[in-house]
Amino acid sequence: MAGCAASEEASITVRTESLQVSQDRKGRSPAQAKLDARLRAALERARAPQADTPQRRTGTLDIDRDGKVLVDIQAPVTTELIAAIAGLDGVVILRFPAYESIRARVPLLKLETLAERSDVKFIRTAEQAITNPGASEVR
Repeated sequence: MAGCAASEEASITVRTESLQVSQDRKGRSPAQAKLDARLRAALERARAPQADTPQRRTGTLDIDRDGKVLVDIQAPVTTELIAAIAGLDGVVILRFPAYESIRARVPLLKLETLAERSDVKFIRTAEQAITNPGASEVR
């Protein structure tokens, strides 16, 4: 019987957590839904007073001293989108038209504005290469 009660309690916990996640998603704007979780959390922290916001670990963001974050943007590569990124004080670093992908540095607080564009499908934290310096040793 104890095992059954523990199983039922675990099931209730999972359902409660699932409901919280669902409610969090319902509160997002369409633009926020186009941002990955790490970017949304960084925006939340940047907009809220430090004392009132619980700190959550969200992984590493590559933010330069000007407050621009390195992101990968999934969208058709067009001159209009490139101009829009520049208009938000962003800088395009790489373009991959065949993959509908752009790597850029965009001010953190302007990511939502960029995500509001209908041609932007998703914006995520830029994937960084991981190397193993010991792997190049000759044996």
